[in-house]
Amino acid sequence: MHLGNLSRLEYLHLGYSSEGRFYANNLITNTLDWFASLSSLKSLDMSMVFIQRSENLFGTINKLVSLSSLNLHECQLKITNPPSLVNSTSLISLDLGENACDAMTLLWLSNLTRLENLNLPHNLAYSFNSSLLIPFCKLFNLVSMDLTWNNFQGLIPHCLGNLTSLTSLNLASNRFEGSIPNSISGLCRLQTLDLSDNDLSGSLTDSLGAPSECLSYNLQMLSLGLNHFTGQLPNQLYMYKNLNRLSLYSNSLSGPIADSLGNLSMLSFLDIGSNNFSGSIPTSLGQLSNLDTLYITYNSFQGVLSESHFSKLTNLRVLGLNANSLLHVNSLLLDVRSNWVPPFQLKEIYMPSIRVGPLFPQWLRTQIKVYALDMSNASISDAIPDWFGNLFWTCEYIDLSKNDIRGELLMSVEFGYTIEIILSSNHLTGEILKWLCNLKYLVMLDIFSNKLFGEIPSCFGKLQELGYLNLGNNHLFGHIPSSLGSLSNLYSLHLQNNKFEGGLPSSLQNLRRLITLDLSENGLMDVIPSWIGENLASLRFLNFQKNKFFGDIPFQLCYLKALQVLNLANNNISGPIPRYFNNFTAMANGSIDGSDAFDADDEENIQEDIKGLELEYTTNLRFLKSIDLSGNHITGEIPLEVMSLCALSNLNLSRNNLSGTIPQTIGNMSKIESLDLSMNVLSGPIPQSLSSLNFLSYLNLSFNKLNGRIPTGHQLQTLDDPSIYIGNEGLCGVPLLKSCLGDDKPSFVKQPTETKLTNDDHEFLMWFYVGLGPGFFVGFIGVLCTLLFKTSWRYAYFKCLEITLNKVLRGISIKRKR
Repeated sequence: MHLGNLSRLEYLHLGYSSEGRFYANNLITNTLDWFASLSSLKSLDMSMVFIQRSENLFGTINKLVSLSSLNLHECQLKITNPPSLVNSTSLISLDLGENACDAMTLLWLSNLTRLENLNLPHNLAYSFNSSLLIPFCKLFNLVSMDLTWNNFQGLIPHCLGNLTSLTSLNLASNRFEGSIPNSISGLCRLQTLDLSDNDLSGSLTDSLGAPSECLSYNLQMLSLGLNHFTGQLPNQLYMYKNLNRLSLYSNSLSGPIADSLGNLSMLSFLDIGSNNFSGSIPTSLGQLSNLDTLYITYNSFQGVLSESHFSKLTNLRVLGLNANSLLHVNSLLLDVRSNWVPPFQLKEIYMPSIRVGPLFPQWLRTQIKVYALDMSNASISDAIPDWFGNLFWTCEYIDLSKNDIRGELLMSVEFGYTIEIILSSNHLTGEILKWLCNLKYLVMLDIFSNKLFGEIPSCFGKLQELGYLNLGNNHLFGHIPSSLGSLSNLYSLHLQNNKFEGGLPSSLQNLRRLITLDLSENGLMDVIPSWIGENLASLRFLNFQKNKFFGDIPFQLCYLKALQVLNLANNNISGPIPRYFNNFTAMANGSIDGSDAFDADDEENIQEDIKGLELEYTTNLRFLKSIDLSGNHITGEIPLEVMSLCALSNLNLSRNNLSGTIPQTIGNMSKIESLDLSMNVLSGPIPQSLSSLNFLSYLNLSFNKLNGRIPTGHQLQTLDDPSIYIGNEGLCGVPLLKSCLGDDKPSFVKQPTETKLTNDDHEFLMWFYVGLGPGFFVGFIGVLCTLLFKTSWRYAYFKCLEITLNKVLRGISIKRKR
């Protein structure tokens, strides 16, 4: 290769370009001679170059004596104990981000004393102790240092305060702990400080200290989110006059927000969400005329938001407000005039659990291009106004759930782009309108719990991007349309608590990505098809309870290794329980391939009857492992394989025709919290291993043919309700009153010697019995009068009698059936 005029080359860029990555597997090793001859080269950029044979890379670079800037970002290099770059001490800028450096590399870097810019993010191959950063404190010329995502752990070195030339310090996404060193507040030139996503703690008052005058003037970005800071916001925070971005989200900060917030006049980004702030939001917020993005969600604010809170927010584009939507508390009220015209034009509006009702807020119609709108749980009690259609079609995300919105969705379009629509828990009526089929890019449709009726439009099959469909808890009827089987991206299908009938369309077997299938509480009549287990391999939540399914449980269901919830309760299912339930890996190990099987999305929900209660699982779905086959005609024995489901939290096999004994290995189900085997024909003793189930809090073995002594000890000591074992005549021992054969009889107690009564005793007894009759009569009359004149007492008394009588009659009825 003839280099000629390349010897004077000063800048060489071999890195990523718009055409893609540059593959240079043999670049270094095959062209060392000409590469090393670039003696005038000052800047070398090889970012995102795949260098597989890089053993001589640093030796080659060492020959570039004029090099001042080196970029090896994301080259897939494994840098271990690199040679000393004797001739590269002139390096001013170095980027080794997204490679794999070891501790020796960090020590080598500390010798580059002229270094001004050090970029070393995403070197996750190793875990570093923060003490390895101490040599960096000698790099007095450093202006910028980025060490994000490196698994640094320990305290932030105090000596970093010696780097007085620093303008940017980024230590985010590590495992630093303790407080922020006070020395940091002495870095006069610092403009950017990012310590977010660590394990830092303590009070910000102590951590930030009193900023130097120069720092309070220069600091422009402060990010401390995703840590464990506590206490109130320090007064010195409001001294950073030129602060442009302030992020404190997801800590444990508390107390009120001071009126001094208005002093931060340069703020364009403010996020104090997910803390414990309380009190009212100061009206000085409305003075932040440069504010573009505001998040103060997930706190405990209360009071009134007025027009003054927004008076000068002309640049606001993202508004995130709520009191505490985690608890669905509407403690913040937006009180503005009906003809109020806001000074802003918002693109994103997040106002869950803010009282904006009862009417639809009129000021929304002034917002021309809103891409996201969340006014869930906002106390709106109104029909959707006509003008809302103009807003609707610019939105990519709409959440108006948990309100009292009435009427029909009468909007009509030929085409739309809306991506997510959540209108659940309202009072919408009418049919599901076909204009929804025109939303080509719709990925989520949630109209759960309304008053919709009619059939599902067959044109829903056109919604090829749809991933989440929830039409549950309405008055829909007819057959499930086979067109739903063409929704290849569907991962969640909720049609529960409607009036669907007929069988399952075989086209549903095409939904290969399906995670949740909830068809419970309908009138479906069919056998459980084997293709569910054969084709829906991703299924994790299967709920068919309260339908009319019949026939055996197909053994193919056991192919569903990811299954977490299997609910077939209250159908007409017969036959035995398949023996291969131990193939349910998620129930056996709690994970699939050693990892968590499910990252629950906020929108996902499953309702399960557990411990006699109907519970709703949402973000805690990953912890739910449940099998409910109750209320069927299942026969045979309980398979031993079921006992290997160690991660199972709920097992309900009640109200069937199961026979045989309770497996002795039931103690292997170590995570079980609720166990119901009642109303079967199980026989034999209760296994002693049942007492080793430490998490068991609900147990029902009633109305079987069990016999022998009830086990005691450990967790069973807390389950002392006799109704757990009632209807098993052969059982004995605590907590039943029936003693077991061979139990120690009560020791003989000597009766006291008869004592002769004196005349005084006879006189006392005479007056006692004389007074007993009238006293009982007066008390009885008093109770009758109270019941006669006190309505609430009378109602409670007879209600109690009614409940008691019903329990007695129910017990007699059950006994006769046995």
